[in-house]
Amino acid sequence: MTFGTFLLNLRREHRLSQKDVAAAVNVAQSTYCDWESDKHLPKIAYIRPLAALFRVKEEVILQKINGHNAATETELLRLKT
Repeated sequence: MTFGTFLLNLRREHRLSQKDVAAAVNVAQSTYCDWESDKHLPKIAYIRPLAALFRVKEEVILQKINGHNAATETELLRLKT
């Protein structure tokens, strides 16, 4: 699973629009869209707000960015804060 797909799944799980997520993490909607489309990765400053919004640990997001797919969907549910 790509990082963009990971974000898309989290966003859908929380029933948020791209506009909602972009506003919550204080980026342009086009920037967030680029993250979901795997055109760009978020800067480190946006990891904490994304983690807080989606109620996952920052490490989970960082693992996905780094391409470590060690966390299965079951583990992701367990890691939610």
